Amino acid sequence: MSIRRIFLRRDTAANFASTNPVLSEGEPGFQTDPGNQILKIGDGVTAWNSLAQFQGPQGVAGPTGATGAQGATGATGATGPQGPAGADGVSIHSYTKVNLPLNGTAGDNALVTDGTISGTPTMSYFYNGSWYRTFDNSVITNQTIDLFILAGQSNAHGHADVSDLTSAQATQDGLFYTSWHNNTSNAESTQNYSTWATSLVAGSTKGDSNNLVNSPNFGPELGFVSRANAISLTTQPIGILKYAVGATTLNAGTSLSDWDTTATGTGEGDCYRGLLSALSDATTKLTNAGYSWNFKGMIWWQGESGASVSGLNTLISAVRTVLGNSYNVSNNSQFPVVITKIGYGTDLTPVANADAYVGIVDAATYGHSASQNHVGRAAEGSSDTNSNGVNDMFDIGEAFADEMQLAISGSTNAAWDPSSITTRLWLDMNDQTTFTSSSGNVTQIADKSGNNYTFNAASGSTLTAVNLSQNNKNILRFDNNSDATSYTSIAFSPTAVHKWFFVVKVTASDTHDALVTFTKNNPTLQMILFNLSGNGVFSGDWYMSPGSHLTGNSTNLLNQWVMLSIELDVPNTRATASLNATAYNTNVTQSGLSTMGTGSVRLNDYQNNADSDWGEAIFVEDATQSNSDKIEGYLAHKWGLTTDLPSNHPYKTIAP
Repeated sequence: MSIRRIFLRRDTAANFASTNPVLSEGEPGFQTDPGNQILKIGDGVTAWNSLAQFQGPQGVAGPTGATGAQGATGATGATGPQGPAGADGVSIHSYTKVNLPLNGTAGDNALVTDGTISGTPTMSYFYNGSWYRTFDNSVITNQTIDLFILAGQSNAHGHADVSDLTSAQATQDGLFYTSWHNNTSNAESTQNYSTWATSLVAGSTKGDSNNLVNSPNFGPELGFVSRANAISLTTQPIGILKYAVGATTLNAGTSLSDWDTTATGTGEGDCYRGLLSALSDATTKLTNAGYSWNFKGMIWWQGESGASVSGLNTLISAVRTVLGNSYNVSNNSQFPVVITKIGYGTDLTPVANADAYVGIVDAATYGHSASQNHVGRAAEGSSDTNSNGVNDMFDIGEAFADEMQLAISGSTNAAWDPSSITTRLWLDMNDQTTFTSSSGNVTQIADKSGNNYTFNAASGSTLTAVNLSQNNKNILRFDNNSDATSYTSIAFSPTAVHKWFFVVKVTASDTHDALVTFTKNNPTLQMILFNLSGNGVFSGDWYMSPGSHLTGNSTNLLNQWVMLSIELDVPNTRATASLNATAYNTNVTQSGLSTMGTGSVRLNDYQNNADSDWGEAIFVEDATQSNSDKIEGYLAHKWGLTTDLPSNHPYKTIAP
């Protein structure tokens, strides 16, 4: 049975006025301008500009005039007075599903142009955070706001440089509220409360004195929301509720304001009381504005002073209790929290280690140190300590979102592996379930990324699985002059920042032996992990055509297990090559990257074949610094390479 759809004649006000059509008798015409939508019904005679819009019911008729005197041709009685005009028709706004308002009053109506399951128009109404189809009361979309609390000291308040942000970073899609004090380091000073903003805009997310506009600084909220939206941290719209007081302590008993949950009196427990006041004010305003909401998680950033493991455990427990008792948070003992490990001072890691719903992010990775108290602030040292072109505060905000994803699922204590992030390609030679074998040789390697790529052994190859070879892990051995895989086509993004990681040991290498080859045509782009150093030497060189070769490592890596990686920054056409998480060529201009896209990859061959043992290969796109660090830490701990990581690597001693 075919389905027939009926569409109204529709156009903009300008087009209707210009063409001034005559609608057929009974033909409806719909003017689509947002905020000026009207309906007219044609009479077959009157042109559009003179045709009245569809109105409410006809007004009450006036009284009948008096009957004239009886006579052969008696005079007609006078016409009665005009009756009152009928009421105007109800104004109905039109939206698509994605543009439906997040808030409303119970009973608000709207025409949703793609509101049915099949994408056709339907009338809808708003109730308790959701839009429903009028004809069957089914949900079109649930607009409940998932709220994340951001609290702590001055870094949570934000001292990073707004001037570092790109336009895309400076505005984020989410609701935002903040409460702060006139003296931002004294919770006894006047407390200010913002309204709810419908987007996060740099310069308007940090309160100074009694002002919330044109601030030169920002906190982790922008990076957090950017990353949360990118990874679909929740299925609902996101709201940030921010309250922070600088230079405070967790426990009472000092001259500083503190977050003690039971202390009373001036300067004792004042931050905690301020937080409770902010929660009450923010949720009341959100409800009064017609929103439905739900608390989803909390980020806590304790700075260099007043940190305490026991004090933080007490605070988290108290906040969870309040959220359960006063804000209807179910399973409040598992309410997700992400805390911050500071660059020096008291280590709060034990708080996270004891609770699978508490994650931790290391601020030292983003420049926090004894000499730089505020992350992302160039005046104190550097705003981009990772040299990735992104302000450190934005980076750590993204890291909070990645860690919150683990906290929400209660898996912060689980051993991390690449399955928790999006990978383009992942070959794990330790996982022999990914191998297909024949006559004792591996003939096929399956990809673990979920993209269903496979690498087939090239003709004549005798790839060998070797058990418990490196750090008690299985490997795949290429030791025949023809050992290689055939080419596999990989759908690489033409706009992403790519990063490729390889754990490998080269046991014999001659000039032009290749470990990894990427190639594409129209136009040609080749990138080959190549021996450009001569017979008996392997240095991890990259042949780039067109472009500049990456030959900055002078150490002979022959017969050593190493982690090699390359970052391909397509938007900026630059490449960085690294050995064991330390770069040996940095941001080298590569014009050929402008043509990056789907290409073919093979292992262990281009002109010649190396003798090599393979552990793992991971390809990712647009990975955050946090996830890049985790990949390096994961590979180093898995394959016994931690001694080769730089001393300041966040996973030098502890696996992610």
